[in-house]
Amino acid sequence: MIPLPPFSEQQRIVERIEELFAKLDEAKERLQEVADSFAVRKAAILHKAFTGELTKQWRRENGMSDESWEEKTIGEICSSLKYGTSKKSSDDGEVVVLRMGNLQNGEIDWSNLAYTSDEEDIKKYLLKSGDVLFNRTNSPELVGKTSIYRGEMPAIYAGYLIKLDYEKNIVVGDYLNYYLNSSKAKEYYMQVKTDGVSQSNINAKKIGEFEIPLPTLPEQHEIVRLIDDLLARERSVQQATEQALASIDLMKKSILARAFRGELGTNKASEASALELLKQVLAEG
Repeated sequence: MIPLPPFSEQQRIVERIEELFAKLDEAKERLQEVADSFAVRKAAILHKAFTGELTKQWRRENGMSDESWEEKTIGEICSSLKYGTSKKSSDDGEVVVLRMGNLQNGEIDWSNLAYTSDEEDIKKYLLKSGDVLFNRTNSPELVGKTSIYRGEMPAIYAGYLIKLDYEKNIVVGDYLNYYLNSSKAKEYYMQVKTDGVSQSNINAKKIGEFEIPLPTLPEQHEIVRLIDDLLARERSVQQATEQALASIDLMKKSILARAFRGELGTNKASEASALELLKQVLAEG
């Protein structure tokens, strides 16, 4: 059994559904564009940061010259580049073993963990807060991804990772981490990687030869602060966009439910307010 209004009313309901769905589909398309462009916007922020554009005003205010930056290789700013443990990890143990899957978006992802109780490995590979980890072996698209360990829980690192023991009087850990995740760094990884059957590799020698721009330590701290703030705003927009996309599907279901209860068009204020909310999210994006 289905509710069957007069034919003219059926036509009106269909026209109203199509009108509302068209508006929602247009909003969804624009929202999806905002969501999909997050990586592009992040890359643009990092580009401005590492070309000096982001802190141009800061240098003027602090009497710093635009020529105060210099180029140094990873090998010059690191005392060592250490490979992780080659021993097999287990499902339980005393200390976490970080693997390539735990390096996500510049931070450590603490899900899907492996462990070890090997005292020798724990002593040799135990991480300190601020350590930067480089993924030397992965798929061609993901090789070279880098994350910073912040000491959330005791951990060592697996053999597919390299720990960059950087000199703290030369480079800020977060600055190094951000730069090694930049488009410029990824271009370098594509040039120097060696490809196997299903994975690519970048050895310590190749990463050691990579040059990065280095401003003074105070400017590095300022760059990190600005990147953190800008990316936090981007993530906020991204989250709002994802919530709005989810709400569109719910609104469509609501429209259909009201249509077949004979209520469509009786609550135009709520329809307008919902669409207005979507417009605001798009404007902020």
